[in-house]
Amino acid sequence: MSTLSVAQVFNECQASVTLHKKCAHLLSKRRQETPDVFFNDFCACLKHVLLVQKGDADAERVVKFVTTFATARESGNEDICDEFLENTLSFLLDYVTATDKTVRYRVCQIIAGILNDAGETEISDDLLERIQLDMTKRVRDKFPPVRVHAIRSLARLQDSGEEGDFREDPVTALLEQVLLTERSKDVRKAALGSIGTSDFTLEMVVERTKDINEEVRRIAFMVLREKLSIKHLSMQQRATVLQRGLLDRDLKVQKECRSLLFHWLQESNDDPVVLLRALDVETHEAVAERVLQELFTEGGIKPVHVALTQASQGLRNDKVGVPTESGVALLDTETVLFWRVLCEYLHRAAQERGTDAATACGTTAVVAAASAGDLLEALEAALPATVATLFDLVAAYAAAGSERHFAARQLLRLTRCLELADTTGRQAAMQLLHRLLGEPPVEGSFGLGGDESWERALVDAASLVYDAPSTLHRALLESALAMALPQAAVEGEGSTAISGEVAEGGPEDEARVARWMQSLLLVVLALEGAASEQGLRGAARGSSMEDESALLLERVMSEVVLPAVQNSAAPLRREGLR
Repeated sequence: MSTLSVAQVFNECQASVTLHKKCAHLLSKRRQETPDVFFNDFCACLKHVLLVQKGDADAERVVKFVTTFATARESGNEDICDEFLENTLSFLLDYVTATDKTVRYRVCQIIAGILNDAGETEISDDLLERIQLDMTKRVRDKFPPVRVHAIRSLARLQDSGEEGDFREDPVTALLEQVLLTERSKDVRKAALGSIGTSDFTLEMVVERTKDINEEVRRIAFMVLREKLSIKHLSMQQRATVLQRGLLDRDLKVQKECRSLLFHWLQESNDDPVVLLRALDVETHEAVAERVLQELFTEGGIKPVHVALTQASQGLRNDKVGVPTESGVALLDTETVLFWRVLCEYLHRAAQERGTDAATACGTTAVVAAASAGDLLEALEAALPATVATLFDLVAAYAAAGSERHFAARQLLRLTRCLELADTTGRQAAMQLLHRLLGEPPVEGSFGLGGDESWERALVDAASLVYDAPSTLHRALLESALAMALPQAAVEGEGSTAISGEVAEGGPEDEARVARWMQSLLLVVLALEGAASEQGLRGAARGSSMEDESALLLERVMSEVVLPAVQNSAAPLRREGLR
């Protein structure tokens, strides 16, 4: 093989990549012996490669060999290697405007390969300027594969500038334009993989997570995982990225997003609570819940193991809810959300495995029953010991102020996971829920601009605790009446309908509107929860209970709802009509 000519070496390296090392060694020796003659022979062979169309496997192996050989720097011959590299690039640039699209494609492909494999090799500024000018023109080439490699050629030529964010770089600006206007998915993929990442360009990458093409979306998540840290993204961007990826219709995109999620979990020291703190769970509750479900389902977190080994750090912590010198010891919002989702996951999984055990037979039934038993054991370890304990925690969080309503709302959802056969616990829960429903509005509740989530959580929990739906509905109406009217008037005789306008805007009027709005919401929740008129008027027609319910409903409509509909304050009219 040592006697082969340059052309013969090119033929040999087509056969297999494993021969490239020997071929490169032979060409290196020839280059040292006769540099000028060697370069001419090398270029003559390279011209033949430029004419081979895209997709030819032999040509692709030759192209790989050329880029590897051109960027190699042998110890002791660095000057010769660097000169050969620049001469090769200059030769290729002479053909970058060729009429034949195949030649333009191969030229851009080889230049991109050389620049990306050159590493720290220094290339003259004049040559780099020429490459940038020519490749910028090729970005607008009619043939998409040419545009792809022209963009890859420009990747190394980006200048981050003094601020290090690529804000003033013309190449980065060109790649941004390509991402916004390019029709070819392959070109957008190349631009996405080539663009320099910084706080300035981050939004461009995030925007591609909703690209029309699934391959581009997948590359966007790959770039976020490989080139950026979770610290580079804002909370809004993190939530947006995860929501788009985990709900994407393409399975490959979902898989890439999960890889990003697991990468972020590693950056968070494999602590899911730390990861939740990076998502702003109060604003992005649905995204945070989906993240935890993915981690439980895909093995990022082992829910049974966590429940059994770390229960003392969660809702079973004896110190949670205990008064201290600085207040009441409470878990942070992210920890409460984590344990709520964990308990719901274990509860749902135990029910599914229990159903499997009931419908299966033989060994399958035994295995399913054992699995359900393990899940129930883990659930019992994770949940508060009793219904009363859970609602004591709810009371502690609710008493801590509106900023703790989110955590209290998470705890209320655990009512569905508890066994409610304990009469004493149920009575305590009913008393607490009735008190919370009847409290005047505070910051964060519906009467003062809330989103109804706190009140609806209370009603959802009450629907499980109260003995009958009709009892709950009457309790809601009674609370609505007591909140909208002075307590003495509610208990007195005669009509106490709300009258007068409350649109002046004084402090007393604002407080009155807030109570009235809260009262109207309770009426709405009562009416929504009543499956029929029977649900509001009692279990037995003709009974005193039915008569009392009918009178209560009529009084609420005449003294709370109708005056709101007739009021000049738009929020009251809107809620009254609802």
